[in-house]
Amino acid sequence: MPIASAVRTQWQKNKYMIRNDLSERLIHLTRDLDGISGEDRFLKIVNSKQIIGSSINIKGGYKCICFSEAPISALGQIIAKKDPDIHYSPYGFMFSKDYLFKVGARPVIYQPDEEYGLLNEELKYRHVKFDLSKEKKVDWSWEREWRLKSEFLPITPSDVTLIIPTRKIEEKMKNKNQEENLTMAVSEIPIAYRLDWHFIVLEDLGYNFHD
Repeated sequence: MPIASAVRTQWQKNKYMIRNDLSERLIHLTRDLDGISGEDRFLKIVNSKQIIGSSINIKGGYKCICFSEAPISALGQIIAKKDPDIHYSPYGFMFSKDYLFKVGARPVIYQPDEEYGLLNEELKYRHVKFDLSKEKKVDWSWEREWRLKSEFLPITPSDVTLIIPTRKIEEKMKNKNQEENLTMAVSEIPIAYRLDWHFIVLEDLGYNFHD
């Protein structure tokens, strides 16, 4: 068997190997920023049914939507520690990696700023500063970031799972969801348009959060 075929066959066998550092999902977490809480940002996204792209901390000013390839268990642990340097909230959106890849999301390229100019224009939005040569090291590679260069990304219950901190919030959102569905039913809107969100509750993964 040719080497390339053997490698491909082995990869296919290992594709679904269970490892705690790999995930078939990508996660977009909201964060506290400019006086607006991550929770409020999360609710705004849910109500508008779209995630808006941002150019914050993106060299070149490209509008992107950012995701993490880190498993939800790892991110939950990081958030629960409440590190002052980590501004992510316990609210977010989880997508299939296959789905986001199909709509254009790609892993970032970790490299020194000096290498930014070596990238083709169509790849520059993927640059993330990474530098271990200075006294103050820059290393955000733990985020395992992916980016989608886009002004916005529509979300629907069929392609996203909502990440929330507690069961109390899940219950509140489900009650609101039922009220909206009843309103739509009265208005004779087709059932396909009803909002039946799916949830992952970080509290159920063993992490403690307070409302």
